Amino acid sequence: MNVQQHNDNISNRIKIVTLGEFRIIPKNGEAYNTSSRSNRLWSLFKYLLNNLNKGITPEILLENVSPEADYIDPSNAVNNMIYRLRKLLSNDSIFENRKDIILFTNGCYMLNLREDVWIDFIELERSFNTAEALKREDPKQAIEYYLNAFDIYGGELLPELVYESWIFPKRTYYRNLYLKIIANLTKLYADQKSYGAIVEICQKAISIEPYEEELYVRLMENLILMGKIKEAKDYYEKTVSILEKEFGIRSTPELQRIAQMLKTEYVQIKTDSQVMSQLLGEMDGAFFCDYRDFYTIYVLEKRKCERSGNGLCPVCIEFENGQNVFKSNAQKNSAIKEFKETLINGLRKGDLVSLVNKTRFLILLDNAEYQTVKLVMSRMIDQFLKKSAFKDIVLEIQVCPSLPKPKSN
Repeated sequence: MNVQQHNDNISNRIKIVTLGEFRIIPKNGEAYNTSSRSNRLWSLFKYLLNNLNKGITPEILLENVSPEADYIDPSNAVNNMIYRLRKLLSNDSIFENRKDIILFTNGCYMLNLREDVWIDFIELERSFNTAEALKREDPKQAIEYYLNAFDIYGGELLPELVYESWIFPKRTYYRNLYLKIIANLTKLYADQKSYGAIVEICQKAISIEPYEEELYVRLMENLILMGKIKEAKDYYEKTVSILEKEFGIRSTPELQRIAQMLKTEYVQIKTDSQVMSQLLGEMDGAFFCDYRDFYTIYVLEKRKCERSGNGLCPVCIEFENGQNVFKSNAQKNSAIKEFKETLINGLRKGDLVSLVNKTRFLILLDNAEYQTVKLVMSRMIDQFLKKSAFKDIVLEIQVCPSLPKPKSN
């Protein structure tokens, strides 16, 4: 069954929209307007909906739906809320007078939706999983399912829920899934050299995720491939402005790469595939920058990690640490230069290196926890010390819990 046939089969079903907004659309196609007077009941429904087919105890329900309330009889309070919610949902304009919409089994409540109910976040996952299974054997069909999933995502999950802590990990999950859909979809389009399709996807995605740098970078790359240099420059200026306004940073390695591409003679690029391959290909090794750029990138990555929960562990390695004795400045400078080359050539694309005060290296590894950072840096030091000229040098890895803001020029 293709996507069109699949969608035709769901056209006559009750639809529940949660991504970008909350709506219930009955079979007659007219959206049901939820009343603000029933906010607590709808919050209860949304919690049960996001735990579909799971039994939830009354205590857990109260803890997540009404954490601020102090009930004398919590069990009775939940019973009353469930009774009122059942009555609300059995309205013939929503779920057609169904009396078994919420079940109570083994001391737990559970939302009981039938197959005639379409839920956007469930359909998004189904389309994504189908596309993943098809992407190698049938890329064309996979693109259709990726597009279906892409179109379903209209924004963050239940955005009207501001204070409910249970919603945040679920929002992060679906947002990350959306970005993965975009990455996989645009890769398939890139294989077909469908640059215009990638531009269209990125433009739509930016309207939903306006602060996601990767979307702008992918958009600009493909505008350049299409020869639309002015549009690419406009997006570049817009991206730099957003980063500076929202995050207080000037640039990133990816934007610097785009800036370099925009300085190139694109008449040559159109006729010289080797040059284009060099510009768009994988750049091996770490990115070396001054401390001001290192700090701005660090701030951006720190914000991303605070949002995603990933780790961030900048470290420093000091040559003038009280243990190293150099015969001359020339010997010291030679050792520092060699260590710099070892780092740049030995680390990955996306890793950052900076040299502060001519003797202190700062290193930020892309998406790496402390143990990984320590292991990688120990390997870099060992590789450097194996050279006989530097075997007596002592280098220690020091964690930097915070970095000072660069001084103004």
